[in-house]
Amino acid sequence: MIKKTKSQVVSVTFILTLVHFIHLVDFVVMMPLGPALIEIFNLTPGKFSALISVYNIAGGVTGIVFSFYSNLFQKKYALTFSLVGLGICTIATGLSTNYQSLFLSRLLTGIFGGMLNPLVFAIVADLIPFKQRGKAMGWIMSGFSMASVFGVPLGLWLNDQYGLSTPFILIGSFSIIVSFVCFLSLPDIFKIPQTLNIRELFKEMKISFSNSQYIRCFVLIFILSGSMFLLIPLLSPFAVSNMGMAQEDLKYMYLIGGALTIFTARLFGVLTDKLGAKKMFNIICIMSFIPILLFTSSGKTSFVNYIIVGSFFMSFVSGRMIPIMTYVSAVPNKKDRNRFMGLLNSIRGFGSALFAYFSGLFVTATPTGELLHFDIVGIAAILISLAAIWLFNSLNSRETIV
Repeated sequence: MIKKTKSQVVSVTFILTLVHFIHLVDFVVMMPLGPALIEIFNLTPGKFSALISVYNIAGGVTGIVFSFYSNLFQKKYALTFSLVGLGICTIATGLSTNYQSLFLSRLLTGIFGGMLNPLVFAIVADLIPFKQRGKAMGWIMSGFSMASVFGVPLGLWLNDQYGLSTPFILIGSFSIIVSFVCFLSLPDIFKIPQTLNIRELFKEMKISFSNSQYIRCFVLIFILSGSMFLLIPLLSPFAVSNMGMAQEDLKYMYLIGGALTIFTARLFGVLTDKLGAKKMFNIICIMSFIPILLFTSSGKTSFVNYIIVGSFFMSFVSGRMIPIMTYVSAVPNKKDRNRFMGLLNSIRGFGSALFAYFSGLFVTATPTGELLHFDIVGIAAILISLAAIWLFNSLNSRETIV
């Protein structure tokens, strides 16, 4: 681990948080825009879930390949390239005129997003000491919260005022701007000389999947992210169709819930460093069951109740990833770290994609638009989370890495 001053750690953390923010805004804004997309493109729950899934599947495949060959590139240049590609494809999403072009643009955006995930977490592992990594991870993972507070409400407002294409064009343009910030501000990271060899790729994948600790981490991330994405893509359609919320009011839950999550993400990050990742994960995961049950079993409800339940759902369901990612970042040795983090985030994407797609197939809509079986999906998410608790507590981390 290269020694870094406090100001350098803060600078790297801020930049990576910004990258994660724009990446997450690009991804998560699709979900609250679900009711508008469903109406404009005449989508079924299954087709809408497929739009979410294709992004994650494309990102997962790209992430696996890229994680093995990340040392072919200087990381900050690869990060810059990925952000530019993400921006262009997101603008293309806003210009889509039918479901086919919308699907293709999200697939291409997912490819560039799949490069960003392993890069962000590999740079964290390369530049930030383990003793400070929980706090840094709390900031970076709070990109979801900031996306909810600033990006998603702004995207929904732009959709309400100027139409569906505007949020995507703005997000894409901002991504390109952020790419220049990365290029000018991030330090160079030593890269090991490497050649592109397909046989070597499969050989290294075999090595990774023969390590029992790695496999447990992969399964853990797969099922935990899956439990989240059984629910997340259909939260906004469910709120409009079943809870009686106006489409124009969705942005307030993301604004208030995201603000709460910014606070809880910092708190969970600090407590993870102080109390340990396993203890914090157990606490956060069990507490997340309450808002999951309340939200998915809700019928017509008040705006205030929707805000409260939705906000706590966002805070605790997303907060579970902070102790998990802090802990598993210390499982691999330094030589395997880039490959491991890339595989881990790709598998996280696969879990999100597959579970979101299955949820879209299982949940059906009545002729009036009301969604059925979402309460059963909520119970399934809790049962899967219980399995994640058991699996996480069986892991051993290399916490001596600094």
